[in-house]
This record gives sequence, structure tokens and C-alpha cells, in this order.
Amino acid sequence: MEFKPYIVDRLLHWLTVVMLLLMLNLSTELHYTNWQIKGPIVHRQDAVEFHASVGLMLLLVIFLRVVYYNIKRSELPRLPAKSKQHQTFIRVVHTGLYTSLIAIVLTGLGLANNYEIPLSIYGFKIEPIKQDFLDVFPTLLEIHLALQNLFWTLVAVHFVGFIMSKR
Repeated sequence: MEFKPYIVDRLLHWLTVVMLLLMLNLSTELHYTNWQIKGPIVHRQDAVEFHASVGLMLLLVIFLRVVYYNIKRSELPRLPAKSKQHQTFIRVVHTGLYTSLIAIVLTGLGLANNYEIPLSIYGFKIEPIKQDFLDVFPTLLEIHLALQNLFWTLVAVHFVGFIMSKR
């Protein structure tokens, strides 16, 4: 069987999509699940720890995809841009997607580091500092949520652009 770089590229792309949808579900679970099931502290610890773990795995998959793309660029088929402006638009959207995703992960790490309850992410214990939670967490959360909105807007632009390019 012949190795197809395109298959690996698509696999990394769709793995990213699945992980993003999982993250969206985790965010919903974190905010809307009845905390009485496990108790408020344990539920929050479990949800935040799992959310952070998936976020870090997502960062790894994104890194692998960027590296793989740069190594196999000439072997990966891409639809040609229709003009210089179109090529620039594609680059801006893709750069925005990757940049906002990385910024979401980094602000998420900042949120975990300044959370109000103890967390354990990949075996690393993070102890809360009450003053940091009160001073730093709200600002980071606001930035994190704004980046999420930016990211999902760019996903919509990316999806519409893909559909339009198939016409």
C-alpha cells in the first residue's frame, strides 16, 4: 500500500476538528452540568482537568499538523487561489485560526494556573492562590472567551470559503 501524505494531513485536520468539538462540549459540561452528582469541587476539578488535558493534546496535534504540512507541502494538493487577494485572504484566515487556537490554549493554561481550586493536569499539581483567582482569573477568562468567539468566527469564514471554493 502506498503512503499518502494527503491522508495524514486530513487525519490531523479532522482530529483537530473532533477535539475542538469535544472542547466545546466540555465547556458546556463545565457550566451547565448539575454539580450535585459528584459534589461541586470534584465535578469542577474533573471537568477543568479534562478540559485542560484535551487543550494540551490539541496544541500538540496543531503543532504536528503545522510541522507535517511544512515538511510535505509540495506533496499536499490544495485548491489554487483565484487571485493574489484571495491568497492573502486564505493566509490571513489560516494564520488567524492557528494563532487564536494557540492563544486560547495559552490563556487556558493561565486560567488553570490561577483557578480557585486545586488541579492536577498530567500529574502536575496546581495549588490555588486566592488573590490570583480574584485579580488575574477574571481578566484571563474574558480574554479566553473573546478568543473563542474570534476562533469560531474564523471557523465559519473558513467553512464558507471552502464551500465557495467548491462552486
